[in-house]
Amino acid sequence: MGMLEKKAAHKTGKSLLRHTPGGVEVENQVDRESIVRSVKETTAPKKKPAEKTTSIRISVTTRNALNSLVTLGEAETVNALLEEFITQKLESLRPDQQRTYDIINGVATKRDNV
Repeated sequence: MGMLEKKAAHKTGKSLLRHTPGGVEVENQVDRESIVRSVKETTAPKKKPAEKTTSIRISVTTRNALNSLVTLGEAETVNALLEEFITQKLESLRPDQQRTYDIINGVATKRDNV
């Protein structure tokens, strides 16, 4: 245990506190209500409950591209960005492809809920 050397605390000899006969003097008094009011005004809106999450396998290049787009402000999250891409793709499907997608997605959703 002799490996640790304890050194005395460095003291400047000058106290950082100054005591006055009248006690503590407050230079900048802040009204508590104004702080509480400003905090209430700036509180974040309530978020919807988080959905169950899972992982998907994507390449590192794709992951970096998604994160870069989020960093640029194109979406709040990678999940939101992917939802936007999926919506765009679904809107471009032909009606028969849309029906097939609905069936496949419905089966997958039921399987996840079991």
